[in-house]
Amino acid sequence: MKKAVGGVPVHAECIKGVEAVAKLCQELGHHVEEAAPDFNFEGLRWAMGVIIAANVRNALDFRLEALKREQRQGDVERITELWAEQARKLTARDYARAIVIVHGVGRRFGAFFRDYDLLLSPTLAEPPLPLGSTDMMGNDLEAYNERLFRLIPFTPQFNVSGGPAASLPLHWTESGLPVGIQLGADFGNEALLFRISAQLEAARPWKDKRPTL
Repeated sequence: MKKAVGGVPVHAECIKGVEAVAKLCQELGHHVEEAAPDFNFEGLRWAMGVIIAANVRNALDFRLEALKREQRQGDVERITELWAEQARKLTARDYARAIVIVHGVGRRFGAFFRDYDLLLSPTLAEPPLPLGSTDMMGNDLEAYNERLFRLIPFTPQFNVSGGPAASLPLHWTESGLPVGIQLGADFGNEALLFRISAQLEAARPWKDKRPTL
């Protein structure tokens, strides 16, 4: 797994972490095989952009109505402001289409979980980023989103499908940074997720791990 859905490259540390946890699951008696839901990641990315823009605009408008004033420079971070501006370019048809796409992703995940109990992946496609790597005060929304989605190709699916997911610090870099390993389950199956998460934590506890300061 050198690339995630949508062709996003996955860092070697993240791959190493998933492979180690897959092996651990096998040692604990679970059956593990390589599989993933089939869906259009770029379509989902577009749909999420529409929904985010519309909701940011709506939230700002509600707040400004409550304050009984117009928006002022500096009210919100620049990227938030750009999302709100993006919403003015969208139509009701765009929003309706985005909802259809999101529901379609949810159905594909539902079909996947008819055959599999859990989906194992990295939480992020890269190890933890240095502070300041993502700047909410920039002026390029497209560049910001491109950077963001190259970091989070594994998480939006569960945001939109409604399925539960957990991020466990089961892998650590040589410098002592935690690498999250994500477990995702079917809609409403939080109980299974808690049970396997507890089993993995008992096998590879992290409560005593502390960064070197």
